[in-house]
Amino acid sequence: MNFLDAVKIAQNNKHLIGKELKGITIDDIIIVPTNAHSQEKFQQLYVQTLNAQASIEPFKNEDVEVYIINKGLIRTQGFFLPESIYRLPEEYNVKL
Repeated sequence: MNFLDAVKIAQNNKHLIGKELKGITIDDIIIVPTNAHSQEKFQQLYVQTLNAQASIEPFKNEDVEVYIINKGLIRTQGFFLPESIYRLPEEYNVKL
């Protein structure tokens, strides 16, 4: 999807922040490039800065996807475990 569509989906799903998924609290909704090479670069930037907007900037013209994450896992354990918003169970009421 394009960046502007992803921004709309991210904004429409702010209600997910604070909910739990598999024992982990969702604390951010981010936009990530779908290209594997770009995604790797994005993750490196994001883990260093925890700034999703600055990290996606170089990739805004690429195909992107919306993910949910837990920043605490990144800060404490260095794990970047994003989950596609499209993979959430129906009860999370994802708005596309």
